[in-house]
Amino acid sequence: MTADQRTTRPHSELHINFDGSQLTIHTNVSEIEEFVATTYASMLVPRVTSSAGRIRVHHVNEGFFFCGTESFLVQGAASSLLDYLRRQIHLHFVRSRPDFLWLHAAAVERDGDALIIAGPSGHGKSTLSTMLCERGWKLMSDEVSPVNMALDEVHPFPQRPMRRLRSDNILSTDQIHSLRRESVDIRPEAIRRQPTPIRTVVFPSFRGNAGAELTRRVPGQMAFDLLRNSTNRSDHGARAVEWASRISSFLPGYALAFGDAAEGVQLLDGLSMPMTDLK
Repeated sequence: MTADQRTTRPHSELHINFDGSQLTIHTNVSEIEEFVATTYASMLVPRVTSSAGRIRVHHVNEGFFFCGTESFLVQGAASSLLDYLRRQIHLHFVRSRPDFLWLHAAAVERDGDALIIAGPSGHGKSTLSTMLCERGWKLMSDEVSPVNMALDEVHPFPQRPMRRLRSDNILSTDQIHSLRRESVDIRPEAIRRQPTPIRTVVFPSFRGNAGAELTRRVPGQMAFDLLRNSTNRSDHGARAVEWASRISSFLPGYALAFGDAAEGVQLLDGLSMPMTDLK
């Protein structure tokens, strides 16, 4: 059996659901099908009721044909397409729901309140959110958090979390990005599937082998960081600025610097998230 034969299988369709709309992944590539089935297991549905678009990844003689927001042929292993496919899935849902502000953030829920953990890749969002789930929190999202600005709610986008393996060495930002990542299994009952009011926002940063420190973010800095960590703020313009400024004026925001993730999680787990009059 050739490598091409091992890669190719009959065409299949998988439907990723977000907020009642479905993105269809059409493929005959086994690695692609397995990636989607695993990464978006908590978001898959059997049929389309409202289409959010379609992505095709097909094996052809020259390599692989990818058709999403753009079409191209690529040679090499199918695994080289996985990160791009994840970004394309995100982009399709952003375009299908432009009314949301999409944050580069993880989100977890406890007692009907959502904690947003926002920041660039490599700052510990997945590590912190999955470890909080081990303490009884529920996962809402790992890397992508869609926010309904009119209601100050975050909607669930529960793709399977991927967190970087721990290193005992002090690492630079580039070295952190090069660490291998492991997928984390989250039990179905530990996933929050309803929109949830945002009560607290945390901006983490990894700092080697130092301890953990939580400091309050002033409203102006919190608003700036929210906008900086949104993926479609330009689509909303002044409305996004107004929302970030407003929510930062009454919701608590924190900067979390940590080297030991367990210490950081302990601080987050102890945060008080009182009910707040959002209006």
